Amino acid sequence: MGAKKAEVSVVLWFENAELPLEIWTNTPIPDWTWTYKKSQTASGKVAVTLSGHHPMNKNEESNLYTWYTIMVRQLAQTGGKIYIDERVPQATDISAYLSKTNALPAQWTLSGSLVSIAAYQKNLPTNVIAGNDRINIQLLSRGRHNEGQTVLAIPALLEEF
Repeated sequence: MGAKKAEVSVVLWFENAELPLEIWTNTPIPDWTWTYKKSQTASGKVAVTLSGHHPMNKNEESNLYTWYTIMVRQLAQTGGKIYIDERVPQATDISAYLSKTNALPAQWTLSGSLVSIAAYQKNLPTNVIAGNDRINIQLLSRGRHNEGQTVLAIPALLEEF
């Protein structure tokens, strides 16, 4: 996106409480810190959540997406899931972003100065079903003329915007 710095959160989720060792050593950028949490699922299993939060610049952002595509495949083998939430302190031209990344919009909402688009990008190795649509990118932007806030969520938003 256009800002010089973004706040990025990564959430890794494992339903079976088995945490592969390489998760702790393979981080998206140096000095990444994980928060570890156990919880019980509705089905009675013990789930593990690893979450990390870090400011990132453009180069680190590129490394993050490379890391994400590798981790999606690794985690799929262990039943884990990964989510990315990137927030920038400005409004973003969502249609330009979708065009640049070759993402196809599936759902959209406009409410005042808030734009929300759920899209599918064929190069991202994960997706979720939203209604009848398969998506793997959710973009929300509020504000005008670079004043505001934008969130990019892959494959979907987990926390409120």
